[in-house]
Amino acid sequence: MNGKRIWIKSSEGDLIDAILISGAKNLSQVLVICFEGNAGFYEIGVMNSPAQLGYTTLGFNVPGFGESSGLPYAKNTISAADAVMQYAQQVLGYQTENIVLFGWSIGGFPAAWLAANYPNLKAVVLDATFDDLLPLAQFRMPTVVSHVVEYAIRAYMNLRIDKMISRYNGPLLLIRRLQEEILITATDEQPENFRRATNRMNWLLKSVIQSRHPQLIRGLESQVDRWLDMTPTERLIHSGTSLHEESQRRKFLFEACSHYLVDFDANHVTPLDPGFFNIPEHPHNF
Repeated sequence: MNGKRIWIKSSEGDLIDAILISGAKNLSQVLVICFEGNAGFYEIGVMNSPAQLGYTTLGFNVPGFGESSGLPYAKNTISAADAVMQYAQQVLGYQTENIVLFGWSIGGFPAAWLAANYPNLKAVVLDATFDDLLPLAQFRMPTVVSHVVEYAIRAYMNLRIDKMISRYNGPLLLIRRLQEEILITATDEQPENFRRATNRMNWLLKSVIQSRHPQLIRGLESQVDRWLDMTPTERLIHSGTSLHEESQRRKFLFEACSHYLVDFDANHVTPLDPGFFNIPEHPHNF
């Protein structure tokens, strides 16, 4: 791989440590910008998955990590992401339509912010991320301080990925980790199916379908939970045709679920198998 280290100045005055890895010539028209999770570094982060497939990738360390200056506040992180995006357009010469955003974990936040502000992106891929930080924060704190936690999150770390991604209508792929242990609101002692049902990626999927296909999910939100709990074989069985109006709508709803979300059988920090990094397209059947 051919890597080039880059320094980019953000509007907040932070100096952002970034790297560009050139890919295969036949894929050079597409750029994948990668967004690391908490305490993630581009040197050992998510860039490897698309890079292994031959894509040209651009990664960066958020303010306060690696050699990037500043602190990882939300506004600094957004500013850094926007600076990287502008570098991709103005210096590297990529059109927005040829840029894919790939965010892992809390890196889904700056990726979703860019998606909301650059609606003509080629695609967005969000791996092991969440809809809203608040439920995760409240779960890990005593109930007695729940209101304090809510105030602190809403005032200083209001990471509403669901709200931001609802402003983006382009191709989108969500990757849910089946052994997720970070983005759940359940304890280790609780059953696996219950733990999986509390994965905040589930809520993000429902939010996406609610935003994009409200007529499909109206009155059938519980069916999304049902689909999320199914095995691949069960999902295949329920993909058959039906003449009954509600069954037909449920079929299309399940197709929407399958289009927007794939399951990866791994925990939160396992590197994504490159085979699961697929650039999505617009749906055609619903």
